[in-house]
Amino acid sequence: SAIWTTPETKKLVDFLVDQVSRAGDGGNFPTAVWNEAAALLAPMLKDGGPKTAKVCRNKYTQLRGLFKVVREIKKVSGWHWDDNTGASITADTKSSWDDYVRVHPNAKPFRNKGWPYYSQLEELVPPETSGIHI
Repeated sequence: SAIWTTPETKKLVDFLVDQVSRAGDGGNFPTAVWNEAAALLAPMLKDGGPKTAKVCRNKYTQLRGLFKVVREIKKVSGWHWDDNTGASITADTKSSWDDYVRVHPNAKPFRNKGWPYYSQLEELVPPETSGIHI
């Protein structure tokens, strides 16, 4: 299976930001974009399986999921998000963090570790909507 390095992930994210005008509803890209991403990443392959169009699309899905986790962390009052130190949990905020992680286990890696792709993914992931659109 594919193993993603930091440079490969960055290259994919940079490419998708450049292609954002080609994204359709919901921030979904057409197959052609994924084929181009795969071709762009092919020379970078060091380990694991090739980064096919499907693998690139799956990576983007994973990144979008992480983006949504971080977006929720950023909404919590009393915490300070930092792209380098994450939720920046201190002794004073540890209790509220522990409570939060019990309900949101996917947040756990971001206790004191940031995520460098947030601002770029913000350009790719549609804003949250509430209510029903008819």
